[in-house]
Amino acid sequence: MSKFTISLAPPKSQTELNNYLNWLEDFNVEILKQHDDVQDLLILCGGPDIDVNPTRDVLEFQWLQQALDKNIPILGVCRGMQLINYFLGGSVGDLDDKIVEDHTSDHFKDDTCHNEKISNFHWVKDINTGELFTTNSRHHQHCTKLHTDLIPTHVSLDGSIEAYKNADNTILGIQWHPERNEKIETGYWKQMPLNWIKQFLKQN
Repeated sequence: MSKFTISLAPPKSQTELNNYLNWLEDFNVEILKQHDDVQDLLILCGGPDIDVNPTRDVLEFQWLQQALDKNIPILGVCRGMQLINYFLGGSVGDLDDKIVEDHTSDHFKDDTCHNEKISNFHWVKDINTGELFTTNSRHHQHCTKLHTDLIPTHVSLDGSIEAYKNADNTILGIQWHPERNEKIETGYWKQMPLNWIKQFLKQN
């Protein structure tokens, strides 16, 4: 059996990278560099708003297009979730002050690392089952309108889209940060994307 390799688009800081490597400790992870090919699965990490760092945007768009062309599974985390939707033709916008109760109002309009910013926590609902779980919130923008290829699977109590997938389940976008070492009542927020990754490990 060939080795299953996750291609990780590099996050902003070493601290964030270490968080991802710890969260993905059961997998073989390759940190992507310019001109690298995406391997068996692509992860796009969190970070500043789209257009703040055009160099990063262009690189991640290239890796994203490559993964789409090769039908390689893609996981988008926070900014990564927004980036996928934006790239496909969906809309991304700022969170409105009226829903700051459930989401942080910190602005990520610069390219500084926001790893040290404190998370807010809020409830997220599984659209299919109605089950609620608590997760972290560290984002300034969200997906205001999903591209038609994407299906919402989880929402916050204010109605914001917290997760989506595509029809064949090869794309997963999540608005929360499963890589962060934070104390939350249930581990579902960390385990759900890991379980999604493991299905492709079994297929490889």
